[in-house]
Amino acid sequence: MKKRYPLGPKVRVVVSTETITRGTVADSRICMIAEALKEAVPVATHVSVDVATTRFTDPTKGLRYVYLTPFTAQMALLAFDEGRVPTAFSFTLRNAHVSAAGVPKPKDSDSAERKKAKEKALAQAAAIPSRSVIVSQHGTTANQASPRVIGGKRPPQLRSLRRFGLRQFAGASDARKAQLDKQQQQVTVAEDDGR
Repeated sequence: MKKRYPLGPKVRVVVSTETITRGTVADSRICMIAEALKEAVPVATHVSVDVATTRFTDPTKGLRYVYLTPFTAQMALLAFDEGRVPTAFSFTLRNAHVSAAGVPKPKDSDSAERKKAKEKALAQAAAIPSRSVIVSQHGTTANQASPRVIGGKRPPQLRSLRRFGLRQFAGASDARKAQLDKQQQQVTVAEDDGR
């Protein structure tokens, strides 16, 4: 029988205009996307969002989830950090890198219920391998489509304060949008020529 590993949840994040106004510019922990993620996953702690990754911890399971930040969220985040207010949007987080979170051991002063919850979280975290394992969509080791990484080292993380160099990210969202618009125009022209 193949060993089953815990998989990260598929999370639908809706960033409303209210969440955008509540967010803080250039702060990974309380930006608009982090606030929307906290609403989507109420048990999430230690939420951090940057251009590369979106991360949170589920203390009830003792697991840390690291997702690649989707393109729509990246562009909105860059615009937000440049001082422009984006329109409301939504995206889905999929295929998390799952690793063990730092779960505190039960204390003598904890209630019986809390001790039981901490012990359960510790047991789930202990099931995570110390070295990376590639697993399929269903949690068994295999070479199938949509692989996920379980255990091992987490991807590197940017600092909690996002400050980009002038040449690196300033205007990056505008440049990418212009590039996509140009590609769309080329596709439209090619379709018109084919008719």
